[in-house]
Amino acid sequence: IGFDLRSSDDGAHFYNVRGNLRGIELATVAGSTNLHWLQDSSGVVSSQLQGQFGVGDLGAVLERFGYSRVMETRRGNFDLNLQWPGVPSQWALADSEGEFSFSFKDGRYLKSSDAASGTLRIFSIFNMANIVRRLKFDFRDVFKKGIYFDRMRGGLSLAGGQLQLSTPLDVHGPSSRFQMTGVINLRTEVPDLRLVATLPVGSNLPWVAALVGGLPAAAGAYVVSKVFEEQMDSFSSAVYEISGTIQEPELVFKNIFDDAFVDFVDQPVRSPGKPGVR
Repeated sequence: IGFDLRSSDDGAHFYNVRGNLRGIELATVAGSTNLHWLQDSSGVVSSQLQGQFGVGDLGAVLERFGYSRVMETRRGNFDLNLQWPGVPSQWALADSEGEFSFSFKDGRYLKSSDAASGTLRIFSIFNMANIVRRLKFDFRDVFKKGIYFDRMRGGLSLAGGQLQLSTPLDVHGPSSRFQMTGVINLRTEVPDLRLVATLPVGSNLPWVAALVGGLPAAAGAYVVSKVFEEQMDSFSSAVYEISGTIQEPELVFKNIFDDAFVDFVDQPVRSPGKPGVR
């Protein structure tokens, strides 16, 4: 690891941070990563990190930091601009403000324990292997080795103890697609999220029947298969709201085949009050 250290009246500045930290490439573009350790005129200390980082297998990186291997990737990049109170080593997600965006290719979500700790517990809500498990339908034939994806991207903003998906999470795989938007309160660990899950149906008609709700299972499967015969041959999209807590998320089905909503991945997200999309 290397850097160029400069001092000023307001603190210490680590410019051109470079090297490799436990599998994280600290600057994918030369000179892009800088760390500032600041102190204002009243003695209040804060830190700021800006950078463009890269990883190979994210699973290996997580293990090197002592976390579970909850996701594997071939390659990934993330950009961040975060600031937080205190010295650099006092970083905490809930106290941070700023932006974080990411993009990963050729990966797999692995089922993780509900007992994850620290920052990883917050991000477990984005683990689609755990989300599918909570849908309570039988996709073991498709996802028994995890949920594979060709690409994953998204953007987060942090402010006032809230994490918002400023650019919706979009996970595109060979047999599924997931899109998520909304807000997580980092103080209470309560999510207010919306998920579009596009999953293979094929012979899995009981899932489709359950989605139409209120109709007898056989009748529901028959109606949906006739009205949406072409889509039924391959995929079916359903919209869920996610609430509860990070440890025990609650998924509530809202509607099926919401074509207008599926396009939200490239749309801006409303700021709080009521989180959502437009």
